[in-house]
Amino acid sequence: MARTSRSAAAAPAARQPARKPARKTATPSAEARMLAAIRQSQAFATFATDGSLLDANEPFCRALGYALDEIRGRHHGLFTEPGEAAGHEHRALWDRLVAGEHDAAQYKRVGKGGREVWLQASYSPVPGADGRPEAIVLLGTGISAQVQGAHDIARVLGA
Repeated sequence: MARTSRSAAAAPAARQPARKPARKTATPSAEARMLAAIRQSQAFATFATDGSLLDANEPFCRALGYALDEIRGRHHGLFTEPGEAAGHEHRALWDRLVAGEHDAAQYKRVGKGGREVWLQASYSPVPGADGRPEAIVLLGTGISAQVQGAHDIARVLGA
């Protein structure tokens, strides 16, 4: 008959300090997948700090009614009311963005053919290696139908 001796494995285990779960960080591929998911559902555009459009995704182009080739390289003022791009408010917005400040709000923009377009959006400066903004990204969603509905209700209630 084989005899078993009491080994360290059978002895009560010494208490090991509790391990903290490893902090999960997104891998570059996971970050790329997250960005791709956002770009599929949200309007996304990249502007140079001078306001010229560098790139835009399909939801942005669709919301404004343009093909990317029609607007790439054009100034952000294309999407504002005539004269607004030269105005104080628009200039102040771009001055803040170039200074590194974010801006988020509901923005009235002008789409192809003068169509009124509303976006709930955030303009965010993208810092370069020196820390100064090298581009501005817009991330938003079209809210024209909701704004129009609110205007319709206000018109009915005000009548």
